[in-house]
Amino acid sequence: MASQSKSEKVKIWIKEYLSEFGEYSGTLEELANLASASPYLIKKALSDLEEEGFLKAESKRGKGLLNALVNKEEPK
Repeated sequence: MASQSKSEKVKIWIKEYLSEFGEYSGTLEELANLASASPYLIKKALSDLEEEGFLKAESKRGKGLLNALVNKEEPK
């Protein structure tokens, strides 16, 4: 079994964090510190996860970053 890349580990960590807490509000640097990753890897992972439809990322000048889990409810 191949080992996961740091980028994949960061994506998994973000998914787990958002699954538990629903959203993250703070700076990119703070999120990078929480994940023990570089801001570059965090930004790339957020972009990938947003493309996949897992989260909605917003960056507001002076207010930091807001990432929220996209609510994907299955139709009944």
